[in-house]
Amino acid sequence: MGVKSRNRSSKGLVLAVSIIICSITLACGGVRKHSAESPEIILHKFFIHSIPSSYTSKLKLWINLKTGERGKTELFVYRRASGEYSFFIKDFWGKDLMAASIKNDSILVLYPQENQFIFESIDHFSKSDHWRWEATPILLLNLIDGSLFNDLGEVHFVGRVNGNPLYQARSKELMLRFTLSPSEATLESFTLFNAEEEPLAEVKWDKVRNYKGLKRPRRLEIRFANSGDKIKIGVLEEHFGLNLPDHYFQIPLPPSVERIFLD
Repeated sequence: MGVKSRNRSSKGLVLAVSIIICSITLACGGVRKHSAESPEIILHKFFIHSIPSSYTSKLKLWINLKTGERGKTELFVYRRASGEYSFFIKDFWGKDLMAASIKNDSILVLYPQENQFIFESIDHFSKSDHWRWEATPILLLNLIDGSLFNDLGEVHFVGRVNGNPLYQARSKELMLRFTLSPSEATLESFTLFNAEEEPLAEVKWDKVRNYKGLKRPRRLEIRFANSGDKIKIGVLEEHFGLNLPDHYFQIPLPPSVERIFLD
């Protein structure tokens, strides 16, 4: 009985060890298979979750300037399929700070507290004292909502950063390098370059989650290369695929409002 008992114990031990080894092998095999996914497959999975062309979003902003100035506010952004944007900046007491609409190559900006407005081309406005960052207002919105990735040219795999695939592509006159999570095929970070391939901004996506079939971040961080300014963004609310009426993109001007003419 002692021998038989020991035999049973030995067989049980061998079976248990075999199960453990088999489980580890399967798990490791799964990891090897997952990590072996090609950069092309990971990229394809990423583009499946590209942002729709129309949406509304409510954002919380923290702005840290290199000068040491800081501020926080709320931003409401609207975009529709035609490419039009409108955005409204309020303080945390709900007081209007700025309203703007972008259509074609022009921007209308209303400063309700000063009772003044600007109506200029995007290029002219972006080079004026009323805008301080290297990215134009529309480019900044593209960085925030990720729609920049909907208009990329050919994308090339160029290597790995900390094990994550690194890609390079062009969007109009800009160059873009970005990394994707190999496990989730979600955006982690990207760097934007100008036509001379000088860095303009670095963007990080944080706490990416599956939101109604889309991979969306809960937080973003944008750091501008030249100014050194940083913007942190918390995504409070988003809605996609909406048919937004015209009034979302119209900025009514008070009768006595004064126009600011840029140099």
